[in-house]
Amino acid sequence: MSNSDNTYQTSGFVRDNIVKIVDDKGSLYGTGFFMEIHDEIFCITCHHCIYELEEIFFEKDNRKYPCQWIETYSDMRQDISVLKPKENPIPVKPLKYNLQMLPELKVFLWGFSSKDLSHFPSGSPVENGVLSQDYITFYWPEQKFNGHNQWNLKPKLTVNVYQFNGKFDLGFSGSPVCYDGNKKVIGIFTAKDNDYGYVISIETLLSKFNKNDLLNSFPNKDIKNILEKGNKYYYNMEFEKAIPLYDEIIKDFNYLSALSNKGRSNVQLRKIKEGIEIFNLVLSIDPNFISALIGMGTALYYSGKNEEAIKWYDKALAINPNNDQAMTGKGLTLYHSGKNEEAIKWYDKTLAINPNYIIALNNKGRALGILGKHEEAIEW
Repeated sequence: MSNSDNTYQTSGFVRDNIVKIVDDKGSLYGTGFFMEIHDEIFCITCHHCIYELEEIFFEKDNRKYPCQWIETYSDMRQDISVLKPKENPIPVKPLKYNLQMLPELKVFLWGFSSKDLSHFPSGSPVENGVLSQDYITFYWPEQKFNGHNQWNLKPKLTVNVYQFNGKFDLGFSGSPVCYDGNKKVIGIFTAKDNDYGYVISIETLLSKFNKNDLLNSFPNKDIKNILEKGNKYYYNMEFEKAIPLYDEIIKDFNYLSALSNKGRSNVQLRKIKEGIEIFNLVLSIDPNFISALIGMGTALYYSGKNEEAIKWYDKALAINPNNDQAMTGKGLTLYHSGKNEEAIKWYDKTLAINPNYIIALNNKGRALGILGKHEEAIEW
């Protein structure tokens, strides 16, 4: 499977291609997944998942496959182990991966929980976590194991990681962490505490694989700062300034938030056709990307196509019934369709979640005024 194209893989594809990391008796030690790098297929997992093993196996569909530890590409001080299956063919396809991990986006992972065997052999999902804004340094003390293999060492771990929230069980270590947009791998789940999971970035993994060919193929841009600047202009309603910044980073198709915000900026500038073209592109990558669904509803509302607009808001609400932007957009569209009683119901739903949502507050007052409920309208 080529990694260079801009298509996406489904979460089901990710689920079907994770494997268990086990010992010779089949006891679970973690999760692994496969990537193709330089025309070779490797199994990726965490080093702490294998350091106690005399022999390393991955298991798929109740069959164990022996693996060789590849020291050249592994980095036990950063909790990364790269394995090579000793048998071919292997029963999974390699996962696509991104060349850079970007902060503050939704991610998901699939892994094997040692606490919940009912999910075998398919694994368990952890979805819709959001990566932290910045790296933190994750420490793990040295641990001793009386083995005779090269991989039986476990030195002190010092690695830069991102955090994200979720319910993680033992066994998830080594799971592929993927963006919610195109589902490409952007990191490895390494460990958890009571509040967070920790993710080793794809750059850290790839740094052991011929850095010049891989990492340097990605543009040398400070993507995080570009996005923050673009979003600052967007939320200040300076859309003409936001669009060029989004253009700098949307070539990475994982960055659907930038692409969608570019579309919404165009819509606010009443460049409806351009906005709809962008939303169609986003939704061709991820049909459930809520920001684009709402943007499409807004574009159609501004075009006077109220019934069509409501259908798009309903699509967003079917995914997240508590999305205040979709609720308010639907209420505003109903208001401009003359359906003030229905509009007020949707404004009330918005305000139950976000009491300070100014658009809902203002438009509820207007709807009440049109209905002759002037005393109530004054309160709003």
